[in-house]
Amino acid sequence: MSPAAPIVRSRRGFTLIELLIVVAVIILIATMMLGIRASNPDALSNGQRMMGDMLRIARVQAQMNRAAMPMPDGYSLATKKWAPTNFRYRLLIKCDPTDPDTHLREMVLVVGFTGIGASVNNYVWFSPEPAVRLPPGVFFVPPNLNATNGMASSPNPAVTLPSGTSLSGTALTTRLSMIPRLGDTTGLVAGTNEYLAPTSVQAPMMLYRPIFSPLIGTTEVYYNTASVHTAANGAKYWYYVELGPDGTNNHLGKVVLVLAEGMNTGGSVLLTAPDKFAGILLRRNGDISLTTDTDDFESASLK
Repeated sequence: MSPAAPIVRSRRGFTLIELLIVVAVIILIATMMLGIRASNPDALSNGQRMMGDMLRIARVQAQMNRAAMPMPDGYSLATKKWAPTNFRYRLLIKCDPTDPDTHLREMVLVVGFTGIGASVNNYVWFSPEPAVRLPPGVFFVPPNLNATNGMASSPNPAVTLPSGTSLSGTALTTRLSMIPRLGDTTGLVAGTNEYLAPTSVQAPMMLYRPIFSPLIGTTEVYYNTASVHTAANGAKYWYYVELGPDGTNNHLGKVVLVLAEGMNTGGSVLLTAPDKFAGILLRRNGDISLTTDTDDFESASLK
């Protein structure tokens, strides 16, 4: 008789113990990653690149006339519903002290155009892409810290410096963003929903709720008028930087966007390291560069 052949048993799946071990390892790794992320020494530079890339995307969209919509069926001169025209492209930065997760951290690109709807002169806005957020612990530093923004019922950005900080005068100014007024305001409505004449403590802002398609004929359409484009429809206040249809800077001067490390203390952002900052420059010709040199921030250098 030949010796009995060995019995081969094939395993199917994992045992309960193995699954528990895998889950435990995943939880451990996730916990470690979250801990590293919260104190990531590269968070500020990563946020700087994110914001710079957002502006570059907006510029490419402008240069390629991205998001241009064809004339919908049934739209005609007789009904005053024309094809989209007069495109504008904006990077929006949220100002909502009531939402600690997004206040001065959430960004979204928007495209505006006229020629759609009952009034062909009103701007319609929508977002081709979803909103994104800066890395944890990184915040946009607005041109104004505790001053009211200048739009009706606009929120106070509530940004504070650590007690005992010595930053003042030029040292403080070079650590604040600078967004000059628009060069072309044709077709825009100044007032409740669009602030177009910033001063030393104010910056261009608009009311907006991100929508990804302007559904013509519904309340989803965000016109630049008080009747539709209002906070009552869930809109929030956003700082904005605008590019023209050719991708150039549509502000009267260089735009400086400043990021700094901080923490949200509940309705207020405390800049924990005001001497550590990162800047994004948008020059008049639309060129974008990243810097940490305060000489690049000087408001007199409007190039």
